[in-house]
Amino acid sequence: MIGHQRGKIGRAFGMGTLVGILLFGGSSTAAAVDGTASSTISATLKPDENVGVGFDWLPRNTKVVTIHLNPPGDWRIVTNETSSRVVDQSGDTIWERTHASPTQHTWKGCGFSKEDPKRVINARTYARFEGLLYRDGGGEGQKPSFKASIADVDIDVDSLGLHTSEHWPPLATTHACGGEDPGCRCGDYEDYIEDTDGGGLYLPASLISGTGAMPATVNNIANTSYKILRVDVKPSWAGAPNPGTIGQLTFVVSGDGVALYEISTGNKVTSPVSIPEGGFSEEYAILTNDDFDAAGSIKATFKWNSDLAGGPDTAVDYVRLAPIVFDLDTDSDNTGPVDRTPEEDALEDVDGNGVGQVGKRIFVNMDDDNKNGVVDANDEKKAYTDADLRDKDFAKIVLEGPGSPPAGYSLWLGADSGLKIWYDRRKTPLSACPKPPDGTSGSWYIWDVGSSGANHPHALFVEGVEIGEKEVFWRFVKPGGSANNPADVVARDTVEINVEKMVWPNQDPAVNWDKNESTNEWNGLELADGWFMSGSLCDIINGAIGFIRTEYPKKIADGKWQGAAEHASDAKLDLAKLCGGTWEDNVTVRIEVVFSYEQSPNISVGQYVDTTHPFNKEGFFHNSGVKIENLSEIQIYDTASLLDAIDNGHQGMIEGSSVTISDDPNHDIDQTGTVLLRHTGSGPNDWVAEKVSALISGIPYEWPGCTNKLADLRAAPKGGQAMTILVFREPDDEYTFTVTIDGQQKTYTNIKRGAAIDPGMLYLQSHWGSGVKFTTLKVRKP
Repeated sequence: MIGHQRGKIGRAFGMGTLVGILLFGGSSTAAAVDGTASSTISATLKPDENVGVGFDWLPRNTKVVTIHLNPPGDWRIVTNETSSRVVDQSGDTIWERTHASPTQHTWKGCGFSKEDPKRVINARTYARFEGLLYRDGGGEGQKPSFKASIADVDIDVDSLGLHTSEHWPPLATTHACGGEDPGCRCGDYEDYIEDTDGGGLYLPASLISGTGAMPATVNNIANTSYKILRVDVKPSWAGAPNPGTIGQLTFVVSGDGVALYEISTGNKVTSPVSIPEGGFSEEYAILTNDDFDAAGSIKATFKWNSDLAGGPDTAVDYVRLAPIVFDLDTDSDNTGPVDRTPEEDALEDVDGNGVGQVGKRIFVNMDDDNKNGVVDANDEKKAYTDADLRDKDFAKIVLEGPGSPPAGYSLWLGADSGLKIWYDRRKTPLSACPKPPDGTSGSWYIWDVGSSGANHPHALFVEGVEIGEKEVFWRFVKPGGSANNPADVVARDTVEINVEKMVWPNQDPAVNWDKNESTNEWNGLELADGWFMSGSLCDIINGAIGFIRTEYPKKIADGKWQGAAEHASDAKLDLAKLCGGTWEDNVTVRIEVVFSYEQSPNISVGQYVDTTHPFNKEGFFHNSGVKIENLSEIQIYDTASLLDAIDNGHQGMIEGSSVTISDDPNHDIDQTGTVLLRHTGSGPNDWVAEKVSALISGIPYEWPGCTNKLADLRAAPKGGQAMTILVFREPDDEYTFTVTIDGQQKTYTNIKRGAAIDPGMLYLQSHWGSGVKFTTLKVRKP
């Protein structure tokens, strides 16, 4: 292996053969694992015998490795330089004899050298020392020989994450990587980073299912997602012929939730592997489960048989295993917070539409949380000026990326069409992307991993602007890759966002609505665009139903407030559903609404913003109405504020213009049955007349039988009320309304209905800024 930070070299000798294992790479703590690290080692040779010695991990930036070959006792040494060579895979000699005396021969070679990477001792080095031992005065007889080989032992993983096949093997040594050095090969580069801090093999948890301890076996492992550990032991044996097994290779796997398996059998690797003289090559499967949440390693140790060893006799190679802590979370169990529990993870991306299979549920963002008279989906950041006004219909997402991935990778965040992603609830756009998308279809937000990591946000907010099942995508992408190409994606996570209609549920206990069902199936009031709802969908399904109110007024450029007829949208409920699908004649429906009056922001008490037609419509103060089939209506009116304005001459606003609200002394309400309001500074004809019958809650709109005196206004119901309406469908195209308000009951008969505009529907009427707040809606067939 070859590492950016440090080199390492294994060690072993045996039977007249000096055998060391040359390995490179390693983490900053690796030297401490096997004891002291040294770049110099002495081998004391014996006649016709092998001794076992070798290198431990080399210190960081080691550039020279030294081997001293020492004869024993009174022996002398002669090295055959013709047959003693250390050659790398390209054929270059990388170790040379630098000293030769009868008592010691010294060989030196490159350790880690960033300046000359081809002369790094690597895991594919062929090395052999041969020579003779003699004694002074020993004569001309046969001299004992020694032969020394430095074995090639290597374990490799797909450290670069460049492979695209299912099982992610390491790269071949000869695979050209196109790096800065023309002599570089991707296989070598993998060696550089496979056991360095911030490098190694990144892999996700749960390559197999299940939690707790790894299983003893894996069935049908060929069809299981795993990563490959490739192992090569090449002793380059030059000792006695046919020694059989020369040593043992063992693996130590550190870290929870990770294990090594034989691919051919599916058995977990637990016993040492016997290494024959001809060497060994095998691939193993690395698998993880949910417990793999912290960095670990795989350590391979080659140990010579005891009868071949004569000293430190082991060699070690490591690969670092780093969990891809790559997680995208949201409140998938719809309990409120993003608590990142297993229960949430189990629901965040389930393909189905049953209970608990729709992910995070949010309303389509068509209400008016910042109360500026504009549908929230059409607002920009500049609309969120008040510190207390934030959008509550977003889905918060929490993003976690790999702790210290290698530079060159990238993090991609995307969303389906119909979703928008923001930094906060004030709609601050994402801006830290090389390709700045705007949250529309097909956009990706991208953060590249640099030398200091990826500075991606850890929490964002998702807005739904289109009803339907949507997804948000979080992808960890290989260098130069794209999240649009599945083969480039190293790790992924997805959460489902279910965008639903804004429906305020029918709160009558006699009517069953299932909170686990989509709002499309609820029996409740479907809000029109621009209404305000105090709670989110999550609040409602967890029991906090809250209140709704009619539209807020829209602020225009000169600072004034105005309404617009095209925005006066009614909320609706299907009464026919309560009656078996059709509301037949001679059937009564019971409607109960509890309401109060809420001032619009920045509008003084008693003021009201009217619709576009102030001269021919009611509505100079808070008002709404309960409409039946979009035809007949029971009025809701803020009579108390009107009387206060008449008595005290308050200023109001109509279409952004100031008006004086008072009784016209030349126009007696008791005589005319109408109330006049005048535009300040206008001509004498610019009075707006309203019938007294249009300004009292609880009576049918424009009902001719209403009294018409100022005293009637003063006696009318005021403030917040509970109004109950029994609606009886007469068979002759008429209604009978029985209305109870302020504890008083009154019946209105023979209310003409004619051909219904919208059969079977109930509406709550709204003007833009009409300011009526509904806290309860109960509708049922008695």
